[in-house]
Amino acid sequence: MKKGLILGLLTLLVAMFGVTGCEDTDYPDSVFDPNDPGKPTPVITEVNPALNSYQAVGLVEIYGNNFSENISENVVFFNEGIGFPEPAETDLTANPQKMAVYAPVIIKDPAQWAMDSVKVRIAVQGAYLFGNYMDDDGNFIPYTLEKPAVEYGAFSEQTLPLAVAIDKDENAYVTSYDGNVYKLMPSQHDSMIIYANGSHNNMTDLKFAPTGDLMYARNYVKLYYFPVGGGSRKTGVSFGDRVSTIDWDASGILYAAGMSNNLFALLTDGATIVENDVYGDYTVHSLKVFNNEIYTLAEYTGSDTTITKYGIYKHDIQANGVVSAKTLVVDWKNTGFEETIPVFMVLDENGNAFVSGADYGVPLVHVNLSDGSAKAVYNYPNPALFTQGIHMTFGNDNKLYMVRRSDRTDEDAPTPRLIRVSLDVNGAPYYGRP
Repeated sequence: MKKGLILGLLTLLVAMFGVTGCEDTDYPDSVFDPNDPGKPTPVITEVNPALNSYQAVGLVEIYGNNFSENISENVVFFNEGIGFPEPAETDLTANPQKMAVYAPVIIKDPAQWAMDSVKVRIAVQGAYLFGNYMDDDGNFIPYTLEKPAVEYGAFSEQTLPLAVAIDKDENAYVTSYDGNVYKLMPSQHDSMIIYANGSHNNMTDLKFAPTGDLMYARNYVKLYYFPVGGGSRKTGVSFGDRVSTIDWDASGILYAAGMSNNLFALLTDGATIVENDVYGDYTVHSLKVFNNEIYTLAEYTGSDTTITKYGIYKHDIQANGVVSAKTLVVDWKNTGFEETIPVFMVLDENGNAFVSGADYGVPLVHVNLSDGSAKAVYNYPNPALFTQGIHMTFGNDNKLYMVRRSDRTDEDAPTPRLIRVSLDVNGAPYYGRP
C-alpha cells in the first residue's frame, strides 16, 4: 500500500517537473534590463517645515537631489499617503531641487488629532529606490501630521454653542443655548464642566474682563457678566444704545459698539461713559484693540450706494476714552472675496485680520491690513473648515476657537460646534485676560 502511494507521488513529481521545465516560446520578452542601472536614487537633504505640518492643507517643501525635472515623475509619500503637488512653489532646476506638496489626509479616526512617526519619502520614476527623510545615522526622521481643525468639546443639538472665551491657562468657556456656561480644560476638553448659568441665548460677544469676570454683550443696551469663579448671571453697565461687541485696551478702558451711532468707552472708574459719535448708519460686527488703535468690522446700513458696504476700519485711541474718526483700512469688495459676507473678525500678533464668512461663502479669510491682500485659510486643496463662524477668539498662542453655527437646512449643512483651528501665527495681545 505504502509502496504504491510513494510510486504514485514520484510519478506526479516527475510529470510536474516535466511541465515546468518546458520552454514557452510564446512568452513575451522581459521588460527588465539587467544592464540598466536605472536613474540615480533621489536624496532628501531638507524638509520644511522640518518636523510637522497639517494634513490636507499644509504645504511641505522637500529639498534634495536626483529629482526628475518633470514634476509628475516625482511622488512624495507620507507613510502610504501621497502629497498633492504645488507647481507654483516647486523648483526642480535649482540646486538643491525643491518639490512642494500639500500633505495628504492620513488620519482617518475622528477622535485622533495627530499622527507622529510618519515616514517621508520621495519616489522618482525610473529610480529603483526611494529617497528617505533620514538623519545622519540612517534613521527615519519622525514626522508629525496634525488635523488643522478639530471639534472641541462635546456639544450637541441640546447644547448649541453661542460664544467662547479663553483664560490664561487655555481653558475654554463656552456659552450655550441651554443657558449654561461650560468650562473645557485642554487635557479634558470633552468633559464639559458647568461653570455658570443663566446666560441669554442671543449672545454676540464674550470676553474676560481685567477683573476676572466673564462679560458678554447681546445686542442690547446692557452688558452682563458672570463673577470670578462662576455662578449666576449678573447685570453690568448700561450704555445709551445697543452694543454687540466689546474689548479692553491696555489701560483697562472698555470699548463697545454695535447697532449704534456711537463707539462707547467705559473708563476705569466703572461709571464714566464716553460717547464717540462715529458710526451713524453703520452696524459694528466686531471690535478689537491692537496697540493704541481700535479696529472694527462694520457694515454700512444706509442708502448711499457709493459708500463701502462692508469694511475694516481703524480708530486712534486718544485720551480718556476719546477715539479719532474712523479710517477705512480695507474695503471688503476689494479683497477678492466679495461673494463672501463677513461675519466676525479677530486680529493676529502682526495686526492682521482673520474674518469668518457667512453660509455658502469662504469660512475663514486672512486679510493683510497693510496692503489689503487676502487669502482663504485652509481651503485648498481640500477644505478643512465650514461656514459659518458666528464668534471667534484666539487662545494664548496660535489656536483660534470658532463657534460654528449654520443657518443652512440642507442635508450637507455643517453641525453647530466649537472648532479649534491651529494656525501659523499667534493671536494679538488680549488686554482683558487677567
